[in-house]
Amino acid sequence: MEYKDLVKILLSKSNLVIREDGTLNKQKPTINIGDPESLEIVSFENNPLYEDHNFITSYHISKEEFETFEETGNIGSSPKEKAQEMNELQITRAQAERERTTACSFYSSLPEDARIENQQLREVETIQELLKEDPSFSLTENQKDLVHRAKKYEQHKNEFYQNNPDIDINEL
Repeated sequence: MEYKDLVKILLSKSNLVIREDGTLNKQKPTINIGDPESLEIVSFENNPLYEDHNFITSYHISKEEFETFEETGNIGSSPKEKAQEMNELQITRAQAERERTTACSFYSSLPEDARIENQQLREVETIQELLKEDPSFSLTENQKDLVHRAKKYEQHKNEFYQNNPDIDINEL
């Protein structure tokens, strides 16, 4: 009964988009009716063998999906498109997992004297800029240690990628 009331309210609106040439998931021919304000869609069966157009479903869709519905009359993706989207999602997740694993293996293999934080690497860049501007600039012991640690880090990073040629250097 709740569905029936929602459908009645939706169908009573005046600015509806009606597509009699639509499909549901690019399979079943449907008459699709949508409200551009609420982004609610109602689908009815569009089978020429039957006089009545039986209610199938009603739900809220995104603005982008509504624009596609207005252009094509279709709601949803075909099973083939859904499978392709799922495949792409799995590839993306696998890539993210590979990147996480790569980062873990890189950082876990870092020697103690080569461990350095990103903020410290940025400090080293600043120190190097200072030295370029004034080669006679005198570094503190902490700055010298930081520069030395950054060199060790870069050396380890280069060795890691030489020993793991299948890993993209941009993954870290």
